Formats: sequence, C-alpha cells, structure tokens
Amino acid sequence: MFVRIKNIIGNNLIKIGAKSILDKENVKKKFNRIINVYYGNEISERIKVISLKNKALLVQCPDSMWAGELQLKNHLILKEFAKGGFKKLIEKIRFIY
Repeated sequence: MFVRIKNIIGNNLIKIGAKSILDKENVKKKFNRIINVYYGNEISERIKVISLKNKALLVQCPDSMWAGELQLKNHLILKEFAKGGFKKLIEKIRFIY
C-alpha cells in the first residue's frame, strides 16, 4: 500500500504544531507583498507582522500616522488576503505603533 508523501507530511505538521508556524510565515510574506504593492518597499520594510492569533493579525507600524492609514485600508488588505486564499486564516487586522 502506498501513501502520498504530502499526506504524511501534512498530518505530521498538524500534530507537532508546525502548520500554524508555516501559516504565520505565509501570512507575513503575503502581507509584505500587499504593503509593497500599495506603498512601496521602503514602508513595507518598516511595518512588521507581530502575531497571528485567533484569526486576528497584529501589525506593528512605525507611528500613529501609518497605523491610521493602514486602518483606513483595512478592508482592501483583507480583500487581498481573501484573493490569496487566506480568508480562513485572517478575519481582522489590528495596527499598533
């Protein structure tokens, strides 16, 4: 009997909790790409994803102006995540400075 490797790896990742780590890393990469498209590389390097817990993304901004700007674009950022297949992982984004 043959078992697909992706099934073995996928199941073991879930068992050891690594799937959530991979999800977080993929979300970080996607978030950086979104910010880079809208605001450029300079600002995307200054804005960092802090955590992903309970479908809420916590993002550190350099100052209150950027936190407010990104909060205004929150719905656009969430739409971009949904397009990328991240809808099940992220329901809200919180920006802090």
